[in-house]
Amino acid sequence: MGSEPQFLLAQTTAANESDLAAGMVVLAVIAILTYFIPTFIAGMRNHTSTLAIFVVNLAFGWSIVGWLVALIWALADNGRNHGAVVYQVNQVAPPMFAYPPPPPPYQPAPPPYQPHYAPAQQQQQHLPASPFTAVGGNKGTCPYCTSIVSAQAVYCPHCSNTLAPGSVRPIP
Repeated sequence: MGSEPQFLLAQTTAANESDLAAGMVVLAVIAILTYFIPTFIAGMRNHTSTLAIFVVNLAFGWSIVGWLVALIWALADNGRNHGAVVYQVNQVAPPMFAYPPPPPPYQPAPPPYQPHYAPAQQQQQHLPASPFTAVGGNKGTCPYCTSIVSAQAVYCPHCSNTLAPGSVRPIP
């Protein structure tokens, strides 16, 4: 009976020591985070002097005065205009109501479209005879699309069908 309490005492002491070590680690992390609060604030505010605030915080943050100086510096306006329009004394502000810009100079309309080719009647006279086109008096109609083709045509260029011999109907 005398050895059991000592064993339990040794177990609880080891458990207490590990809890104490974990508590010390948590406190150290909290202390470091608290120590660098001015640097975190300067970084989140995108302060122009973030590096200088970090150096002051690192070197003099151990004293309450140095930590407060770094904190006030991080919270102070960093000199950026934050999107506000700032005019110097010798500048003139733009007028509140400006006149619209003048219209562009007058440009005449382009001439109407002029085809660069001859009309279809003149163009057909110069085409050579082929089995796909109807030239001269040897014309007929396609049995599928009724377009005008040559009487000897084997292929209709309009509907892409193959024409059997004698299937083209002559035009009276």
